[in-house]
Amino acid sequence: MPSNLLDNISWNFIKESAQPSVRSYILSIEEKLKSLKPSTTSDSDRVATALRDLKEVKKHVNRLEEELEQQKNDHKDLKFRYEKLKSKAKASKEE
Repeated sequence: MPSNLLDNISWNFIKESAQPSVRSYILSIEEKLKSLKPSTTSDSDRVATALRDLKEVKKHVNRLEEELEQQKNDHKDLKFRYEKLKSKAKASKEE
């Protein structure tokens, strides 16, 4: 396990880059579906349905990512306000 900050940063980067993101899986599936050449109408319909379903999955992923980003921002805001109150309390305690 890494011992210093630079090693930790490098290790985290390697771990994150080693795992494909949900978006990369979606793109991969989309490319594969679009490359198919269905021989029957029912197969064409299935591919079209799969592409529509994948489009819905993308929408849900976008919404989840937006919610996650909002929660991160809310957390940062709360942490900032907490630190501000903490420093005010410390300053008033020192007076």
